[in-house]
Amino acid sequence: MKILVFEWMVGGGVAGELIPPDDPFLVQGAAMFGAIVDDCLKLEMEVLAPVDPQVAGALQDYENWRGNPLFHITPVADTRQLKPTLQTLAAKADQIVLIAPESAGILTDCVQWLKELRSKLVCGPESLIGICADKNACQKMLASRGVAVAAGVALPHPELVDAKDHFMAKGKALQGPLVIKPADGAGGEHVLLCGDADQLNAAWKTIEQSGGDWRMERYIEGRPISVSIVRSAAEVVLLPATEQCFSAGWHDWRDWQPPSLAQKSGKMPPQPIGHFVESVFPLAEDLQQRAEALAWQVADALPQWRGYLGVDMVLADTGPDVVVELNPRLTMSYHSIRRETGFNLIEFYNRCRKTGRGSV
Repeated sequence: MKILVFEWMVGGGVAGELIPPDDPFLVQGAAMFGAIVDDCLKLEMEVLAPVDPQVAGALQDYENWRGNPLFHITPVADTRQLKPTLQTLAAKADQIVLIAPESAGILTDCVQWLKELRSKLVCGPESLIGICADKNACQKMLASRGVAVAAGVALPHPELVDAKDHFMAKGKALQGPLVIKPADGAGGEHVLLCGDADQLNAAWKTIEQSGGDWRMERYIEGRPISVSIVRSAAEVVLLPATEQCFSAGWHDWRDWQPPSLAQKSGKMPPQPIGHFVESVFPLAEDLQQRAEALAWQVADALPQWRGYLGVDMVLADTGPDVVVELNPRLTMSYHSIRRETGFNLIEFYNRCRKTGRGSV
């Protein structure tokens, strides 16, 4: 069996750009790509792999793979080559795994390019991918289906008349501390924590400069957790919950005290959470059970989903646990979980022997 494994950062999505080797999105993309390639090679499947030669060094096992007759590389050194390369390889493959950010419509575009081969794709329906890519639409959908979400609102577009006044009013109504994030962001990028009016004012400047659609939510004190739902046509399982760690290292918004910035301005700026760093596993049993209960609510709310769905949630210190976003693609949690549990995602996709629900 031949399988096309494509990851955006590794496979040519940024070909021609100067990407530092420690870029967090490249590091994460290489890790996810490597996990799936290893899954496939362990099953003695032929892997068709678009690879940008400029970033091949980020792939830890690249040289070993090159010596494996089952691993077939197609260089992509220019983004203009990406679409036709994917289409050519997809036509040869029996199965297709796409790993791409949902932000900026990238994952949707990749699915569109291969729409004639939709039956080979291991991913959810395009309509749901689009909803998951918009945090405002996603939270609205989940709430309408009875899933607990953080209280929040879509923010006015910065070009609208009186947009800032509306923004400040919404912040006052929700009460601080608040989380402000791009509606189509990924990996914690540009997510800000605001605890007072001064920080909201500063956050508005960021929104004005960036443009686009944003979301504001009440900050929930608790544990940031990720649970992955994996669903085939016949079976659905939950992978073990993991705790998410970000580069800023915060857990409680009141704990962050960046002295250099605070001393210069006399005020605390909005606090970024930073980028995703690692998954912590295993969780305490009671946290695992709470995370599973909320993830099953999501699974039941989206019965038409196929493939891999990452559920980001907060297990609250007080009050209800809430879902904060969905990732309609492979997530970094899988890289840790497969190492700890031996779960093989590609083997699961191809098993489909029974109907059921369970946990790995």
